[in-house]
Amino acid sequence: MQFGSFRNIEKAKNAMVSMHQQYKLLLYDFQLEIFTFKNTKNFLFHRVWTIPVTKKTGLKLCDEFKLKNIVCILQPNQ
Repeated sequence: MQFGSFRNIEKAKNAMVSMHQQYKLLLYDFQLEIFTFKNTKNFLFHRVWTIPVTKKTGLKLCDEFKLKNIVCILQPNQ
């Protein structure tokens, strides 16, 4: 489940720390990590997301964040 995508690694790190601090009760059972990838135009992006979770768990957590006006993106495994 993705919470943000950043071009700057420091912004991604700050966002991850901020998420942990502000939403520690919601994220109690979840570990956040930064995943870096290069798109087809050779731009680096740093995504803040949880370690893999089940679809049911991801939907439930996303619903909780939507109540707080925070967008999350589910990315199912293929």
